[in-house]
Amino acid sequence: MASYWPTPLAIKNDPIVAEGINNADKIVFSKTQKKAEWNNTKVVSDNIVEEIKKMNVMPGKDMTLLGSESILTQFAEEGLMMNIRS
Repeated sequence: MASYWPTPLAIKNDPIVAEGINNADKIVFSKTQKKAEWNNTKVVSDNIVEEIKKMNVMPGKDMTLLGSESILTQFAEEGLMMNIRS
């Protein structure tokens, strides 16, 4: 995603989606990635459940999870998944 959406091609092909995703706050859960180059992106390496618990009590918009089934499972087991849409 980070290799496509900030590019001129993505902005040309789908400007509305590109603007939305490039301006959105993003979280990358990774044990190997230490730094994010994409704007508005935070890397979380450890204690992902605790990090989401902190974020859930903060005011703001809904979160969308893209990708990892194992992370989704961890969040669901902790009761952190609400309003799941497929």
